[in-house]
Amino acid sequence: MAVTKIIPIRITIQNSVDYICNPAKTDDRLLVHSENCFPHTAGLEFKHYLSQARAGGNTIGRHLIQSFAPGEVSPEAAHEIGKKLAAEILKGEYGLVMATHVDRGHVHNHFVWCAANVVTHKKYRSNKNTYHEIRNVSDRLCKEYELSVIEPQENKTYGKSYDRCRPDQTSGSWRDKLKTAIDNLIPEAKDFEDLLKLMESQGYKIKRGKYISFCAEGQERFTRMKSIGEGYTEDEIRKRISEKPKRRAEEITPPTFKGSRETLPPTSPADKPETIKPLIDIAGNPKFAESRGLEQWARIQNLKNRAAAFCLMMEYGGMEEFLKLIADCKTETATIENGIEANNERIKSIGYLREDIATYHRTRPIYKEYTETKFFKERFLKKHESEITAHELAVAELRDYPRPLPKVKELDARVEKLKAANVNNRKALAEKKAELKQLGIVHDYLHYLRREQEPPPPPRKQTQTRKRKNDLDL
Repeated sequence: MAVTKIIPIRITIQNSVDYICNPAKTDDRLLVHSENCFPHTAGLEFKHYLSQARAGGNTIGRHLIQSFAPGEVSPEAAHEIGKKLAAEILKGEYGLVMATHVDRGHVHNHFVWCAANVVTHKKYRSNKNTYHEIRNVSDRLCKEYELSVIEPQENKTYGKSYDRCRPDQTSGSWRDKLKTAIDNLIPEAKDFEDLLKLMESQGYKIKRGKYISFCAEGQERFTRMKSIGEGYTEDEIRKRISEKPKRRAEEITPPTFKGSRETLPPTSPADKPETIKPLIDIAGNPKFAESRGLEQWARIQNLKNRAAAFCLMMEYGGMEEFLKLIADCKTETATIENGIEANNERIKSIGYLREDIATYHRTRPIYKEYTETKFFKERFLKKHESEITAHELAVAELRDYPRPLPKVKELDARVEKLKAANVNNRKALAEKKAELKQLGIVHDYLHYLRREQEPPPPPRKQTQTRKRKNDLDL
């Protein structure tokens, strides 16, 4: 039994392609197929195809999902069915990335294709007729592979009528639809970031900031997550994902493959370190003094983050190892910064050398003509004084440089190589600074915890001075 669902893509295609090509979902990308593009550069190639499209519209691609019944089909057979389905509905005229997912209790195919035809440069039109054609082709292929199909009721090719469908819906507002989408995706999400990716694959726009907001297709304004209702704040959603009931092992065990790898390697905790938020300053913020409930919430958050910081410190091997890790991280950060600065100085010096060499070669013919001139030499000097002076200065700068002089193209290649190295160094520096910032937050929590555990200083003894007799008389 294959169920199909098609979703328009109007924001970005590369995110959807990255999601469906996840190695953890596709048996290390063994179950990934593409046409007229490469999966890792599909976004750029689709953008090129869309720039040549003759039709308008804001739809840049389509995302089709084909789900099979649990235990009914093997991943290889589902992948073959998906390739045949794509060949019949797209005819090899669209940029396509297709992947078979095996990480859930049921095997399912994902198809992401560009809306622009690479042959006719026309846009793909998705309507009821094209969707019914996709469903009919999918059912026919399932019958060829002896799989079950959903038979239409009363020889109708459409789904439920409005009278049957409306009672199943609690409300038609954007907020209730967003609730339903979140509730349906929480069982599939591994963590909160995975949930946001799944929401993007469902066509929702996501705006990050102090509060995360969602905007559905056709919706005018974004809806903040905290305003959806009770149980839908960011912390509550994270808690629901972490506390969701785990499926039984037989339900999540992927089918056996013909290849050598049977299971995916487990992800170590060090690969994805826990993010801990900074310490909330309760005493220095007047808002907490005005609201007792807000102050209690901040104390609970600090307590939770303090416990997480302590557990993270113990994972690193204790306080001494943790402090050593901070010192090593600071050293690596300083080393990368020094490397960037040294490369910048080398780029600057190569630029000066390039300018001198270029000036030397440019003014050399005029200077040679000047040295060979026998008559009217002063007139020639007055006419070409700037070129001759520039040549003499270039010769003076290059006098101590070893011969032969490098070519300008070689110097440009050196500069490009140093710039490329700086790009990689800046990425590494950003990662190290983020890591150092997180370690600093953990250190602040541990320092705060140690300060709280220290016994308070003994109270000072107040010495009472004897009053004078005159004061007693008064």
